[in-house]
Amino acid sequence: MDPLTLSRDMSAAALWWASLEPDQRRTCYQPAELQAATGIARANLPHVLELLGWHRAQRWTREAGRRRIRTYYAPPGHHVPKPPRGRPSLDVLALLAIERTDPYDLFPR
Repeated sequence: MDPLTLSRDMSAAALWWASLEPDQRRTCYQPAELQAATGIARANLPHVLELLGWHRAQRWTREAGRRRIRTYYAPPGHHVPKPPRGRPSLDVLALLAIERTDPYDLFPR
């Protein structure tokens, strides 16, 4: 990769990220979103964002009955969350704390 292109793309990404308001910043971005926002070629995104400290992760998703791998980027200080695996955990304390009340009681004590 050309050093001039690399420095131009790094400055474009850094300026874009710095120009965002804190409430507009998200924790994960897809390459197409970053390419549209910064104008960086998709082939150069991994090199540029790695040098800027962004975390890159690939996750499997299911779309239209087919498995697909998706790439996500997280800004510095964040990580791409992993999808949940297995059965959902049960809140045992909530299950044991069930109170039996009359649903038709208008004035519960």
